[in-house]
Amino acid sequence: MFRGAQDDPLSETGWRQMEEAADMFGGEWQQVITSPLIRCRGFAEKIADKKGIGFTVDQGFHEVTFGQWEGCTIEKINQKWPDKLEEFWQNPFSFTPPGGEPFTEFEKRIEAAWQTLISNLECERTLLVAHSGVIRMVLSKALGLPAEHMFNIQVPYACISRLEIHPRDNQLPTCTLISHHPNFAGDK
Repeated sequence: MFRGAQDDPLSETGWRQMEEAADMFGGEWQQVITSPLIRCRGFAEKIADKKGIGFTVDQGFHEVTFGQWEGCTIEKINQKWPDKLEEFWQNPFSFTPPGGEPFTEFEKRIEAAWQTLISNLECERTLLVAHSGVIRMVLSKALGLPAEHMFNIQVPYACISRLEIHPRDNQLPTCTLISHHPNFAGDK
């Protein structure tokens, strides 16, 4: 199901996966930044409260909006918009679902949010709780990959990626991917 801007809460399985990932790969965070959507925000609030650390909702890290495809299954999209799903899969930067956010705009929004985040870091250890599309785009930007290759990065539920930010005088910081745990997610 396409669930970009659709504001569904985490399922019980989702909560368990997120808690297990957080326990296994961290807990030493000094601040939490999150998407405004409840499936990320709810978990981020819980972690921040549990750790007694700062918590910020950043609209820039909102998942891509799929417009009329929100909440639709692949079968429903193929019935209502024949051949359009295949066009989208072939090149999401050239085809936008009806009423959706163009991936070129999504890329600009995520890049701006990411650059603002890394340029204004106040803590050494920041947890960003976000969606798979956001994470793929952040990793693409952080690693200098073309955005069109973002779907080559596997990001299942409860995936944890760790980046190290390297400040530079009068320039944007650079990033190093320290770890990426795409197979942790347990249940599908």
